[in-house]
Amino acid sequence: MRAKDLAIETLRAIAIILVVALHITNDGPLDQARSFYDYFAYTFQNIRLPLFTVISGYLYGLRPAYSGGYSTFVLGKIRRIIVPLVTVVTLEIVAKSFLPGVTEKASIDQLFHAIVYPYEHFWFLQVIFLIFVFVGLLDKLHIINSFSIWAGVFISSCCIYVFYPFLDIDLPIFSLGTTSYLLPFFFLGYGVARFGEDMFSDNRSYLWLALFLISFLIQQYVWFEGHAEFASKRSFLGLIVSVAGCATLFIFRRPVMGLCTLGSFAFTIYLYQGFGSAIGRRVGSLFFESNPHMYFICVIAITLAFGVVVDVTVSKIPKVRKLMLGVR
Repeated sequence: MRAKDLAIETLRAIAIILVVALHITNDGPLDQARSFYDYFAYTFQNIRLPLFTVISGYLYGLRPAYSGGYSTFVLGKIRRIIVPLVTVVTLEIVAKSFLPGVTEKASIDQLFHAIVYPYEHFWFLQVIFLIFVFVGLLDKLHIINSFSIWAGVFISSCCIYVFYPFLDIDLPIFSLGTTSYLLPFFFLGYGVARFGEDMFSDNRSYLWLALFLISFLIQQYVWFEGHAEFASKRSFLGLIVSVAGCATLFIFRRPVMGLCTLGSFAFTIYLYQGFGSAIGRRVGSLFFESNPHMYFICVIAITLAFGVVVDVTVSKIPKVRKLMLGVR
């Protein structure tokens, strides 16, 4: 079994912290500092999920589908992604249907729709599964067998990222249309794993850093000029910030004590953040309603801790951990 790369686990921790944090920025108790949290969300919107996806692509690229059987690979992804997806969505719908004091009530009749169509943050799991299946098929057919072919595929995915919204095509089933949003970042991570020497050789590392700094400064400029839409998620500028930012983080990655430990729980935190943040919001509202920054920190901390506790607890129960975490 391959030993964990602690620097990658550190990046994974950064990604999950940003994901959790940006899911909280619209909370009412933060309205006292609304301008700051809107700016915070804007600043990191092009890093959080792209970084998560680049990491997925990188880890896949280290062991692509052709290193084993394609059907075995797909079955493994069903176990690892789809099984816990169904489990956690079921738990959330049941909780929102029957537990008292739930803010957003749900009906058990919504369960099928919530599993098959985009639902809360779980659309990411649907999309990443489809991307694994697609890229795995490309590898089974040995299509991406050189740096030049990878570059062409990556550039094509970037074009789809920018222009897909203009096609006005609605493909909501299993978030199929949203694959166009994450695909370039998966290919970026894949490229780093397989063709890292070509991408980062000589002085190219500093070119990536320069590209990120320039694009990020422009992103900041358009915010303060009142044109935040120029750096939106599907904009060309937003794409450059995402790609250059994630590449820079990979180039200069280092293990950070504490973060590398948290990173190993990132998937579970992502799965069960709905439950963790619900607890965190109640605690935060009870003790820090008048202090938005302490509320923010409190909710993030409890959400992260809840995911770690779930992972540590469930991992000890073989049959349950397969359903809840997707691990054997």
